[in-house]
Amino acid sequence: MARLEGELIVSPLAILECVNAVELRVFRGDRTAQQASDSIRALSSDLTNGVYRRGAVPASAWRMARDLSRRHTASFGARSLDILHVATALAMKAQAFLTFDRIQGKLAKAEGLVTAPKM
Repeated sequence: MARLEGELIVSPLAILECVNAVELRVFRGDRTAQQASDSIRALSSDLTNGVYRRGAVPASAWRMARDLSRRHTASFGARSLDILHVATALAMKAQAFLTFDRIQGKLAKAEGLVTAPKM
């Protein structure tokens, strides 16, 4: 995988998705509660130490999300939070979009964002 340059900006929505994904792994029996706590603590530490930069969801992302929905949901089957993630990246003028979600990646590519890892 090619190395991406620049800041890694995360929205509150992305942070929520990370925390929820970790907690779902506990629910599914893939991780212990302690492992989940450790992962969430590491994310928090990275945010505090500037590994990632926090970025608010711009107000314009909501309009963009509605427009993306009209253009792509019937074709891709995108869900509203996936659309909001991509709209947030576009509103933040992101150059790349990091995702492990196939639909998010497809939507981001359709809107001209470079995606990583390759989907």
